[in-house]
Amino acid sequence: MGEIPFESKIEKLKAIVEELESGKLTLKDSLQKFEESVDIVNKCNKEIEQAELKIEVIMKKDDKIKAK
Repeated sequence: MGEIPFESKIEKLKAIVEELESGKLTLKDSLQKFEESVDIVNKCNKEIEQAELKIEVIMKKDDKIKAK
């Protein structure tokens, strides 16, 4: 099974926030949703870090091309 797209993770986070803000969840369910959201945030942060590194590599390549 493939990796969930970044945008889908953000949508899932929004849905979790709505659930938590509704006040309709039990404490146990709220904690589970909070834990799930922390996991998603960590995965999103990792993807952002990887994208930033890729951008740096592309920019360095671009600088080398311009220097020639």
